[in-house]
Amino acid sequence: MRVYLTNLRKGWKGGVLMPFFVSLIVPIMAGIWPSMKDQMAAFSEILKNPIYQALLGQLGLMDMTTWQGMFYMYVGICMEWAIVFIAILIPARIVASEVDKNTLDVTLSYPIPRWRYLLEKFMVYATYNLLYPAFVIVLAVVSTNSIGETLDMTVLLHTMIGFWLWLFALGALSLLCGTLFLESNRALSASGALILIQYLMTRLGDLGDLSFLKDYTVFNYVSTGTIIQNGGIPMNELAVVVGVGVAALAAALYVFQKRELAY
Repeated sequence: MRVYLTNLRKGWKGGVLMPFFVSLIVPIMAGIWPSMKDQMAAFSEILKNPIYQALLGQLGLMDMTTWQGMFYMYVGICMEWAIVFIAILIPARIVASEVDKNTLDVTLSYPIPRWRYLLEKFMVYATYNLLYPAFVIVLAVVSTNSIGETLDMTVLLHTMIGFWLWLFALGALSLLCGTLFLESNRALSASGALILIQYLMTRLGDLGDLSFLKDYTVFNYVSTGTIIQNGGIPMNELAVVVGVGVAALAAALYVFQKRELAY
């Protein structure tokens, strides 16, 4: 676990600060909720516009007149956007950044198989991603109690697990792009196209006639709206997201182990 522990220590600032800053949306929403809750009924009517429904998807169906509805809509949107950019930018560069800096020889000098080196570095990404749901849950409990409102803690936990599973599955797809293309610009372009197209397909699928598109995107599974409707994570959707993540991660490890690398 030397590679894992070394990179865990080396990247702790970014690994901790980014989840913390993203989670600050929770106390911000709690701070403005008391002054906004009387106006939420009018705002909810605006969100019924088909354009907003397409942009927000299932999050646009939340009951904005309640703290729980407002919480999941704004926190859900913030987390979705954060996940898109994190999954695109970080895993794709795990290998590509070393190629760019000509430090791949250091990577290959470790007395462990290449696939294990890559797996341990991806584990650092997955570990720090646990802080996103952890910070949100802690701040949600504190903020909800401070304003005298309630949240279903079981549903909250399941939605945060869903977000982490997205980070895992999309991150594994991004890592695969990195091992296939190696050079940063190409790896990021491929990762960005793969993830953004999935996100856009999900939004287009919410228009109605194009709903079939959602079946081909990770964002359609273990989503916040689905979890709230079901009261938990549907096991069939859990299997889809985990399956995509494991398959993409296995493919990335295999490619990195087998391909010829010049340094």
